[in-house]
Formats: sequence, structure tokens, C-alpha cells
Amino acid sequence: MLKHQSTKAPKHQSTKAPKHQSIKTVLISLIAGTSFSALAVDRELECSLIANQITSVNNGYLVAPGWLEHRTTINTGGPIYAAVGETFQVRGRKTNFCIIKEIEDLAGCLWEYATGNSNRYAWWENNAQHNTNFLGGFSSNRNLYYVPTERGEKSIVSVVTDKYYTTNSYGSTGNLDLLIPSCDAIKVYAHDLPIANAYSLQGGMSISAQAVPTIDSLSERGRQGLAPIVSWRLKHIQFHEADYFISGTTTLNFSPQYNGIYTVYLTVGDGNYSTTTRVGDAYFAGGEDGCFDCDTVIIQ
Repeated sequence: MLKHQSTKAPKHQSTKAPKHQSIKTVLISLIAGTSFSALAVDRELECSLIANQITSVNNGYLVAPGWLEHRTTINTGGPIYAAVGETFQVRGRKTNFCIIKEIEDLAGCLWEYATGNSNRYAWWENNAQHNTNFLGGFSSNRNLYYVPTERGEKSIVSVVTDKYYTTNSYGSTGNLDLLIPSCDAIKVYAHDLPIANAYSLQGGMSISAQAVPTIDSLSERGRQGLAPIVSWRLKHIQFHEADYFISGTTTLNFSPQYNGIYTVYLTVGDGNYSTTTRVGDAYFAGGEDGCFDCDTVIIQ
């Protein structure tokens, strides 16, 4: 099961609109104000990496080149620890741009925010070498289902544009009165899943084995310099009540209550993800005989 923790970082200043931005606008968000989400990432740097790459896009949306307002558009806290090949949901924040020329426009703006969503959301991935990868979007779907394809330190960048952005008759120059899009970023550590290896499984008067747990240095516990989380499971193949869990040790040496064959499993966790391996079967002879078929009535 995944878990997630949020960390707080200093707030960043918002960039100012260019002088040609004469139209009055109102930004209404799910949370009032322009406070920024807790990020362990340089938002301005990450946003600037993609600012000039989205001058024009499909579906008629246009982004003013080089101008991205740094606002909170991501609800998921950071940093994110995401395993390669596994899906992690990054939750976008509902954000509406409204054009207010007359007071009557405010009512329409509030109504649209309450009943719909006038904006489009797009997502990028930046890696440590400042290479960018468009993940998709410019749709009304606020959430990104992110699947890292390779390990490394990355950033997820969210850009929110107004759906009424259109190109004009002058081509790629666009409309000078277009609203400035909002941009947000969150730190991602893409890492490999834990590895659960074990050897020297033996039975007899006790059941023993030795674990060799491995976690990625970019995982949560790996970055914190903590040891892997290790747990064992011993399950009797006939008597299902005999099911034991031992945690906190890489060396298994355990004597169950009942005799018989036990299947041994090893689980290794990194704080967010875990891997379970079936180590094998071992026969235990140091306990008592159990009722392995309790549906049968024995009459003596």
C-alpha cells in the first residue's frame, strides 16, 4: 500500500503579467488566495524549462510564450516517491480563470466554477538534466496517472490554461489579451521496487532462513539512510490457523506451535512499496500435531 507524506518549503513569489495584459481577470481557486503548495522543488526553474515549449498546441489552445504564473495547481503533496512501472496519481487542483469586464460577468464566473470547469490541464516531466517530456493533457481532466519509465530525480510540472485560448488571424502570434497560464511543480524520486531475496531455508526442530533485502537509494527509506522493512510469513499448508508473521529481523529462526510443512514468504518494504517473495517450503517437527482436517468428526 502506498503512503505519502508532505513536506513544506518556502513560498515563492508570483511573476507579474506583461504590460500588454490590459484585460481584467479574476482567478478563482478551490482554496482562496495565492498560497503555494508544499514543494521541495524550484518551481520557477521547473516552469521556465517548459515555458517556451508550449507557444502553440493542438485543439486551438495558445500559451503566451515565456510567461507562466507561479500558482498552486497541484494538490498532491511532495516529494513523491514513485516506483518505475507503477502508477501514481498526482491530483490537480480545480482552477478557473474568468474574464471580468462588467460586474455581471462575476456571477457567470462563479456559476461556471460551481457547475463546470473552464480550464485545461497539461503535464510535463523534467529530469535532472533539464530534459522535458510532455506527459499529456490540455484536457479537462485535472489528475495525472503518472508511470515513471526510468529511475532518477525528476519534477512533474502542471500548466493550467483557459479553454477559450485561441489562435487569431495573425497565426502563431496569438491574442495579446490571453490570460497568463498558471504553473506548478512537484519533486519526484522515481526508483526501483524493493528486492526480496533469501537463502539457506531449513526445517527440523525450527525453521530458519536468511534474508538479503535491497531497496533503491532513491526510495523514501533509501534517501533517509534507513534500513529496509523486513517481515516473514510462515503458513501451514494444511492447518490454516497456523499462520505466523515475524518482523524486524533479516534472520529467521522460528518454532511454530504445530508440526507440518510451512510455506515461507519474505516481504521487503521501502516505506511506500513492498515486494513479497515465496522463499519455499520447510518441514517443522518440533511442535505438536494439529487438527489438519477439522471438518471431519473423529469418533474413538
